[in-house]
Amino acid sequence: MVHKANFISMCHRLYDNIHGKEKIKKIFEPISEDQLSNILKIYNNDFYKRINLIEAYIANAPNIQNKVKLKGGGELSTSAFYLNAMQHYTTGDY
Repeated sequence: MVHKANFISMCHRLYDNIHGKEKIKKIFEPISEDQLSNILKIYNNDFYKRINLIEAYIANAPNIQNKVKLKGGGELSTSAFYLNAMQHYTTGDY
């Protein structure tokens, strides 16, 4: 089971220095506990399809912005942040 507060804290520890606290807040804090649990289930249960499934899940979540502007220009799908964060969260390497 995932605990949103622990997950958000981990995300800030990992990414604030790279992307800035406000951007990380904007990416991760809108997610609900249920949405986070659903993404974790997808991450754990669908290894080969998880990238596409998590991307589709986030694209259909009205409270989560689907794209993130990067420093220096360009955009990245929010799902890429979630995939990376899930990897750290599930392995405990943070």
